[in-house]
Amino acid sequence: MLLHIWGEKRGRSRRNRGGTRVFHKIFAIVKSVISRYGLLPPEELAGGFNVVTLDVNTKQVRGCSMTIAGRRLIALNSSLSNQYRRGVLLHEVGHFLLHPGVNRFFLERSTFFQPGRYETEADLFALTYLLLWNRDGFEECGYDVFRFAECYGLSRRAAEVVYGEVEKNIFS
Repeated sequence: MLLHIWGEKRGRSRRNRGGTRVFHKIFAIVKSVISRYGLLPPEELAGGFNVVTLDVNTKQVRGCSMTIAGRRLIALNSSLSNQYRRGVLLHEVGHFLLHPGVNRFFLERSTFFQPGRYETEADLFALTYLLLWNRDGFEECGYDVFRFAECYGLSRRAAEVVYGEVEKNIFS
């Protein structure tokens, strides 16, 4: 179970140690990206990594990242709202940075490995970057990290991990 691997649920007295370690690893990567490229809109950040984005008309997939002939591509569902699009785009950029060379479809079909951890890590990257990039949006959400994550289509699990770290790390 993912929560068992990552730590305790929000609201429990024990600290979320597994999630905290992962958060700090990803937060360091986000800070490194920002120091190198600046705090850019997600579309420009993707361009900084030489990622080509394509709009595709899909019903079930919000986004997908792949490398073809050495070119990084991200396909985004063309029916996504602007906020969801940015969340999905950063999630996919997170996969390129955190899990280079990993093929989710291969993992699901050919191994016993569950890709849920990788998905949560990509959401953590996206959510952490978005909190730094769009502080006004965070304020509009009443400083509610769960509501903010939902606005961008990011997982509640990522919001749970970030929840205790927002004041200590992100806005300090």
